[in-house]
Amino acid sequence: MFKVKLSDLDKLSQFQDTALLLMRIVIAGYLVINQGWPTFQNFMNGVTEYPDPLHLGARTTMALMVFTEVGCASFVLVGLFTRLLAIPVAFGFTVAVFIHHWSDPFGWKELPSLYWVSFIAFAILGPGKYSLDYLIFKRK
Repeated sequence: MFKVKLSDLDKLSQFQDTALLLMRIVIAGYLVINQGWPTFQNFMNGVTEYPDPLHLGARTTMALMVFTEVGCASFVLVGLFTRLLAIPVAFGFTVAVFIHHWSDPFGWKELPSLYWVSFIAFAILGPGKYSLDYLIFKRK
């Protein structure tokens, strides 16, 4: 029969913390580098064409996405205010998946869907022990 000892739970928690660290580095890092940074550069260069599914204006939408994809995702990457700052990123990708890309083929929705689910998970699970949140506030 399968038995779990209390000492095994500590090991499981350690693996979970390591997995959250790796997920934060890879997922938030890719978001900042591959999505956010090019959007930031376009914003700084005055590009005015950008999807505007909520009809806020292309520049406003672009500024909000720079804030989420670079600002919020960078904080999630290092694990600072992770639960709070994962929410705007998840909201941005909710709009991307369910409004902007809704009628697109699955291939166009795949990456935004992965970001969407990942940042919902970060908002729920937090950053784990290997994070600035844990170092500063001594909580997961």
